[in-house]
Parts: sequence; C-alpha cells; structure tokens
Amino acid sequence: MEEQFIAGFCRRGAVTVLPIKPLPEFGLSIQKSILTLDMSPVVYSGFGLSAKKVKQEKKKVFYRFQVDLKSSQFQRNGPVHTRLRSFFKAFTNPLELGTRIPRCLGNLGPFFVDWLPDSSVTQINEFPKSESIASYLNDKEHLVIRPQCEVFNYIGSPILIPELISWDKLPLKQEENSCTCTEIDKTSDFLNIVNIRLGLTVLSYLAAGISFPDSAISNRVPSDNPCLTNASLSPIYAQTIDEILLPVYKLEKLNIIYLSGLFPDCCYDELEDKIKSMLAESQRGDELVYMCRCPLKVTTDSVQSLKQSVDHLGTLFLTGRKHVSDSQGLPLIKIRF
Repeated sequence: MEEQFIAGFCRRGAVTVLPIKPLPEFGLSIQKSILTLDMSPVVYSGFGLSAKKVKQEKKKVFYRFQVDLKSSQFQRNGPVHTRLRSFFKAFTNPLELGTRIPRCLGNLGPFFVDWLPDSSVTQINEFPKSESIASYLNDKEHLVIRPQCEVFNYIGSPILIPELISWDKLPLKQEENSCTCTEIDKTSDFLNIVNIRLGLTVLSYLAAGISFPDSAISNRVPSDNPCLTNASLSPIYAQTIDEILLPVYKLEKLNIIYLSGLFPDCCYDELEDKIKSMLAESQRGDELVYMCRCPLKVTTDSVQSLKQSVDHLGTLFLTGRKHVSDSQGLPLIKIRF
C-alpha cells in the first residue's frame, strides 16, 4: 500500500488518501517536507491558491505550487490545508461540490478517498513514514489503517437466487477440466441479465445482514428485521423476492468475507486468483463466489442500462452444476460485472 498511496490530511475520525496517479495535467510529489503540485493552466484555474508560473520547452507553461508541511503556513484545518483538501476532493465529484474545478477534468480523478475508521484502525504513537503527509500534521498521535480480513459464517434459512447461467447453452469444450477457468462476458447469450441483477441484489442484501426465510419452512419464525416483515419499508426488496422464479440456486452454507482497510487493485487481484485456485481444486459440484470491489448498493436501474454499463462492480465465480456430464469435468466460470 505504501508504494501506491500517500496517506495524509488526517482529521479526527477520517483519513484522506491521495492515489499516486501519473497525469500530464497534474503532478504531486513530496521531498523531505516540501509538497509540490505541478498543474496545467486548466487545472490551475480551479486551484484557488497562488502558484508560480514555469515555462517549458515549445512555449508551454505550467504552474507549480509548493508548501513546507513543517512551516507555520500549513496548519491542520488552516486556510491552506482546507483549500488543498477541497481541491483534491473536488476531483471526485466537481459538479456536486460546486468548486471551480473545470468540468473537463472530472475524468482525471479520483484523487481523493475518504475512509471512515472502524475496528481495523489502531491509534498509535509511532511516527509515520517520511513520505506521508500525516507525519507533518500531528507530532503526537495519528491513525493507521491496516488491511483486515474477517470471515463470517452465515447461519439461517437457505438463500434463493435465480439461475444466472443457462448451462445447456454453455459452450464447454470436451477437454476442459476442473483446473480450467473460463472467462465469460456479461453480454453472452447464456447469461440471463435479469437474473444476474436479481441475484446480485440478493447477495448484496445478504452481505448487508438482510436475508429472508425459505417459504417452504412453514414453522420458521420470520426475522425481526422490519424490512422483511413490512414490505412497505423496503419495496425494492419485496419486488426482488417476487421476481425470483424457478429454477433457483439454493445457498445453504455460506461464508461472507469482509475486507476492511485500504486494499489496492493488486490486493484484490491476488485475492481473486486465490479464490479461483481454491474453486478449481474443490471437489464439490456446486459453488458460488461473488466478489464486490465497491460499496454494495441496491440498484433500480433498468435492464437496458445494466447492459450498457461499463463499470466493473465485481467478479462472480461459479463451479459447474451437477447435471453437467462427468466427461466435461466441473467447469469454473468467471464473470466480470
């Protein structure tokens, strides 16, 4: 994490993280205690602080802002600190914040990640690394966010999600075996985009701590969750349940893995490879793993908009159904959404 992020602008209960992303329009560097920002004229027009104009070759110019993070000019929640924090945050959503960041630069971000500490945050007295802006904001205490992994064993009624794949239409090769992973595009004919939306919605509810009892178990007491007993409190949830039709994928034994802290893309990819390997070596006939790489949310978007979306929300792994012939082996399917 230290190689890809500079953690800084620490405030009570929150940490701002600046991703180091090389861009011709914007550059950020820290040497000793000097923070340097190099900006194109367009970026500088929304900066809001005075900077030095520097000429380059071919009559090009850029603007350089420098501040000594140890100087009295840079104080926690002072004018410079506040403006810099607002400037970085504006790249996340410049229109919503109403800052002077030009609209054309909205695709350059995000430069700002706001993380609310949880149980994985430890308050320590160690001095931060020299490349961290946090080391100049507080000489006594600061917050350290460590990546943390927790496994939660789900115990409750079976969870039903619709079948996501038409297995009879799946073009499996005869030589495929359980050690092979087939990557599938979400627009493939044998994927049911409506079922995928419903399935991921149910999994999102499950990860958020919401589930519903199996209707086949008549003597089971419903959950005390008001969103489950009163459909008017959660109409989207009630609609999701009503839309699930046969055939269904029955999930009984579930492990939910919660990742907290800061996980760069490389960590996500490593975890994805590990899960793929575990599924490939498994002897079970039916397994499903859904990996979400962004905050879970229940969407009301139309099916058409889901088909056109290019955002990578997560990865879904499926191992073959029991009715797939033994000669084909147990296919491992990987779907990116």
